[in-house]
Amino acid sequence: MIVIFSVPCVLQAQVYGTGQTLRSGRASFGVEPVVYSYRNGNSDFYLFFHGGLGLTSGFDLGARLGVLGNRTYFGGDFEWNLHSRNPAISLGVGVHSFHNVGLDGTVNISFASTRGLQMYSGLDMDVTFTDPGTRTPIWLPVGFAFPFRQTVEMLLEVEVGLNDEAWTILGGGVNFYF
Repeated sequence: MIVIFSVPCVLQAQVYGTGQTLRSGRASFGVEPVVYSYRNGNSDFYLFFHGGLGLTSGFDLGARLGVLGNRTYFGGDFEWNLHSRNPAISLGVGVHSFHNVGLDGTVNISFASTRGLQMYSGLDMDVTFTDPGTRTPIWLPVGFAFPFRQTVEMLLEVEVGLNDEAWTILGGGVNFYF
């Protein structure tokens, strides 16, 4: 069975992973093009690089870098496995710097099929510290993870903004596991 990395640190709303965590000592690297579709009709393109490391059983560390947009994104998170069987459930918390500094939180649930295909969803939220106040965008992620081998998978994801402070995000990419 492939162990899939979840990146719940909300790349300004990118979950980019299932509800499973990396096993202790395993690492991952991913590349993901993303389109942000804002409520005012504008859009941005970013290219994200994701990395992960399994620290202990059911606990991993993630990092990400977003480039090519109007600002560079830096983020990191910790993820805890709450339920490892089908459905897999995880909780992630992290921080990011993207226009402003913020905190991230994600609850992720994934359902695996008999062929390894996984569908995932959950709830994704930021608390972003802006001047003059704080913003709390909330998203509903829906994604699919397609394993090709024990060490490679493709992901497709859309995150729908659930409040006025959130926007829609469409992304997809590939993860490699070591």
